[in-house]
Amino acid sequence: DTGVRAYKGGAPVLNTTATKDILEAALNIHSVEARHNSHFRTVRRGLVANTLGLATAPAVSPYDAAPKSWISLIDNGGPVLPSGAHPAAAVYGAGSPATGTPDASYPANDNTTQAGVNLTTLNTLYTPAAVSEAFDEPLDAATVKTIAKMFVTPASGLFV
Repeated sequence: DTGVRAYKGGAPVLNTTATKDILEAALNIHSVEARHNSHFRTVRRGLVANTLGLATAPAVSPYDAAPKSWISLIDNGGPVLPSGAHPAAAVYGAGSPATGTPDASYPANDNTTQAGVNLTTLNTLYTPAAVSEAFDEPLDAATVKTIAKMFVTPASGLFV
């Protein structure tokens, strides 16, 4: 999820005439990351639910009880370690405003507003869970670096 949100957050920076090739490559990587995440999430949730993750899950009520291949709201802060810690809290957390880009923001995955419209107000069938599941939200560079620092040693000098 971090990779998908990181590429989506970086895409506007690459949207210039000089970087169109890089943008295209980044968006291709974004789509592959999204497919991988979908598969991992299906397997993880299927194991927890003790069910097989089928390619097409049947629509059974309650709809949020079956394993899904996408994030729903903030997914309770992401996976929980046996210690009770939420190492992915920054990915699933509150979001952040963008620095230096006043017209952009980086909302959390439970966001229900797109293009300035709260989609849950348009139709009673549009629940907060359903609306949040329909969109991937971007991450800002500072949050991506904070998450990435968990995977390197300080001596490496990466993500400073």
